[in-house]
Order: sequence, then structure tokens, then C-alpha cells
Amino acid sequence: MTTEEKVKQAFLRLMRQSAYTDITVTALAKQAGIDRRTFYRHFASVASVLAAFEGDLVKTFCQVLAGKPFAAGRVIAAINQNITHYYDFFDARVLQSS
Repeated sequence: MTTEEKVKQAFLRLMRQSAYTDITVTALAKQAGIDRRTFYRHFASVASVLAAFEGDLVKTFCQVLAGKPFAAGRVIAAINQNITHYYDFFDARVLQSS
């Protein structure tokens, strides 16, 4: 597992336990088993970890769309369902911290 993957997994674990605004670089690094300096070699901030998830989501959808002949309606429904699930998860965490 790469350092980026470790940090993203640590972020998900912390999101299940805490509000987004309560997650710190120190907590992320500790959860990932790395030091802060290593964290900053890969990410600029906690927000950049969240942005990496968004980028992964878009990349996955592009790969699916490029490799599979789907009916347009099914593709749009699948994208909508996954994006809704993704944002519901993160919105719930961000709202907890407000």
C-alpha cells in the first residue's frame, strides 16, 4: 500500500469517528503510521486528502465510461447514485462539525 493510500484509509477511519473539522494532520499521520513530514510530502492539508477522494471518484467514473458500452440512462443513474452516496457521507461529517 502506498503512502497516499495509507493516508486516505486513515482519513476514512477518522471520518467514521470524528467530524471533518476535528481531523488534524497529526491525527491523520498517526492513524496512517507515518510522521507529519511524510504526510506533507504527499498532501498539503487535510482538505487535499478530501480532494484526492474526489479526484479518485472522477477517475473511476471516466474509466468505467471509457471501457464499457452502457446505455446513457443507466450510466447517468449509476453516476448520480454514487455521487449522491459519496456526498451524503461527507456532508453528514461536515455538518456534524458545524
